[in-house]
Amino acid sequence: MKKVNILIFILPILLVFLVNIFYRSFIASGTTVLDVEFNKKEYCRGDLVVIKVYLMEKRFLWSKPLVGRDVGIQVDDSAGNIVYVDQSRTNADGCAVFSFRLSKFCRTGVYKVHVVIRGYYKVVEFNVKG
Repeated sequence: MKKVNILIFILPILLVFLVNIFYRSFIASGTTVLDVEFNKKEYCRGDLVVIKVYLMEKRFLWSKPLVGRDVGIQVDDSAGNIVYVDQSRTNADGCAVFSFRLSKFCRTGVYKVHVVIRGYYKVVEFNVKG
């Protein structure tokens, strides 16, 4: 009889847990993932810098691209000077692509890329060598 009482207590809790997982996985919006990629690991003066920003909504079993979202970026050189600012919208793959050419006389060192979308902010870095 005690096993039946325990099952009567545990079954509703298990059911609520499973319904919650189903709701978060298939109905409610998922977690937004912001990823940034560069075309090179390290740059030299005069190189073309290509920055790809990916926006995905991650769900329990899959993820889907976030299409038509505004993305803004700002690139600061190693001294903190702004060298590039732009904005774009994500395409069908959830990707916004930015590109600019480094000056032949630019500073060397670590450059910071500030990426902003509604509700999210991320800073990534790349290196420029002489």
